[in-house]
Amino acid sequence: MAGLIFALIMSVLGLPLMMAAVGGIYAGGGAPKRINRISGYRTKRSMESQKAWDFAQKFIGRVWLISGLIMLPLTAVLALILRKIEVSFAAICLISVGVNALVMIAGICLTEAALKRNFGENGEEKR
Repeated sequence: MAGLIFALIMSVLGLPLMMAAVGGIYAGGGAPKRINRISGYRTKRSMESQKAWDFAQKFIGRVWLISGLIMLPLTAVLALILRKIEVSFAAICLISVGVNALVMIAGICLTEAALKRNFGENGEEKR
């Protein structure tokens, strides 16, 4: 039973904790400094110039830090409510992961929109 509870806690709170941790690292300047194909926020738009890359790393970092910190208590409350109405552990995990994945995807959409607003076709900064 203890293993099941640990798995539930990690499944439910793992993604928002990861979002907040990675977001904090990236927002604090710990993101990869140079454009690369291995790590960092890597999309066509973010890799068009060094300025776009730097902007994208910091932007997604702030978005995920804030999102993770907001989703942490919300996900915990959601899990408690679902458990109270006798939803299975597996369903709680799936719902929590799904909701947090949508939040992560929303962060990507916000970052791409910000890149489009701030940078032109070849990664040059708009004035």
